[in-house]
Amino acid sequence: MHHIAEGCRHQMEIASLDCNIDNENVVRFIDAFVCKLDLVKLKFGEELLS
Repeated sequence: MHHIAEGCRHQMEIASLDCNIDNENVVRFIDAFVCKLDLVKLKFGEELLS
């Protein structure tokens, strides 16, 4: 078993979930589809969108 070298504990690493999702994942299609929906026209909680 190899030893894993420790990183600097004084540095912060910021990553998003987007980095962990493959380009061909169906989640990307769903996200794009939902972003194109006109939620006001669909009367989806207009008070929530402000």
